[in-house]
Amino acid sequence: MSIFREIPPTAGFPLPVHELFASWAKTRYPGSLEEDFITYLNVAYARIVCSGTAGLFYIASALAELSDKRTVVVPAFICPSVVPAIIRAGFKVLVCDVRAGSFDYDVEALAGMCRDNADIAAVLVMHLAGLPADMDPVLAIARLRNIHVIEDCAQSLGAEYHGRKVGSLGDFSFFSLARGKGLTTYEGGVVVCNSSRASEIVDKKITELEQENFLDEALMVLKLAGYVVFYRPSLFWWAYRLPELFWHLTGQKMRELSEYFSFDFPVIKVSPLRIWAGHAGFSRLETEIGRQRRMAERYRDALRGVPGITFMREPPNSRATFPYLALLLEDEKPGVLTPLKESAWGISESFSAAIPEYEGLKGHVTAGDCPHARALSRRILTLSTSVFLTEAELAGVCRLIKGRCFP
Repeated sequence: MSIFREIPPTAGFPLPVHELFASWAKTRYPGSLEEDFITYLNVAYARIVCSGTAGLFYIASALAELSDKRTVVVPAFICPSVVPAIIRAGFKVLVCDVRAGSFDYDVEALAGMCRDNADIAAVLVMHLAGLPADMDPVLAIARLRNIHVIEDCAQSLGAEYHGRKVGSLGDFSFFSLARGKGLTTYEGGVVVCNSSRASEIVDKKITELEQENFLDEALMVLKLAGYVVFYRPSLFWWAYRLPELFWHLTGQKMRELSEYFSFDFPVIKVSPLRIWAGHAGFSRLETEIGRQRRMAERYRDALRGVPGITFMREPPNSRATFPYLALLLEDEKPGVLTPLKESAWGISESFSAAIPEYEGLKGHVTAGDCPHARALSRRILTLSTSVFLTEAELAGVCRLIKGRCFP
């Protein structure tokens, strides 16, 4: 581990100073971030909000007007912050396991839930690790039962499924603009709708529920400025690894793993400066996706043929964005991850547990056994596709994985 060079674990976009102050240069960047999303995704509606979690909360709040049912199904391997957003909007959460070795739903289990439970208002699909989920089976099940589909696109802006952008396939979707997620406003999100009627209700709910908080937003602007300064290998240790060590020493595992969640998450308005900074960076999106895909391919080439490793891949006729590359180990990873993370080359992990196993969510979700999600949480490693990772470091990552996992 080195405090002088630390690679981010995900491919967040570096933010140049001129993009931070893009709100002062509207002639240089015509249009708006909301228009960017509407055009790019080919959808009816998009609105910038303060986080992906808040975005899901607004969607669920609108869903309460569109449906008299009060249950939302979520996959067992998903970001834990989705549960507070759904619960806070007045819904119950029903957890469905994923397929073995996959982020996708166990389709038979999902079909059975939707057949046997008449209270299901929506199914939430997560496009994890930049990989588009297999949407066709989920859409078929949902349409048969008149159930809404919500896409969690927090990690997958720009991914495509059968020629369509993720976020344009279901009834609703939300994206994250948080640090490290690619395009960023430091903390932020986008709500997307695919019908005019739904968008009117969502827009009304956001207007009703969103709060003005000048001090909190001023703090976010300062953090965005800090991101401009610290999001580089020479300083990233101080912004990322040092806080991680602090949370580890104080026994706060959820914060250490960046998986902290709260039912009292903020729902504040985002300032024009942060929105315009995101808009200024949007033009780099396709270039960054292309670079991330090439880096993922170089990892696969270097590790191809290594026994005991399976790469998580996109479905046929689809395009992943790879903000990081997820690989699945044949055996569980305890004892392997810590020395790999200490390399400072961006090796990390995905979610540390299946949704029913999170201590703060017990009693808030209904779930049966989720063996496949539990296995994922114990076997996944993630490899950084950050723009800062050099070819020599990428080769070092591959050597380290071969040596540590398969000596």
